Amino acid sequence: MASMMPTHKRWVRPAEAAEMLSLSTREVYYLCASGELLAVKSGRAVRIPLDALEQWIADKEAEAREKVRHYGNKARHQ
Repeated sequence: MASMMPTHKRWVRPAEAAEMLSLSTREVYYLCASGELLAVKSGRAVRIPLDALEQWIADKEAEAREKVRHYGNKARHQ
């Protein structure tokens, strides 16, 4: 997968991640708090490693492909 993230930065703020993902900042904080998306907290600052964000995106794409493959096969057999 070609990197869609800026290569000069290794970390992003939750608001930046939210913009990249077209999600609300609140949703990104929830994903971090739940452990679904890796984040590092230092004091009050929360940062998300770009490689973790890219892996999360890749995992979601794989889940979507699997659902299409699974449900697409069921639809064809009915």
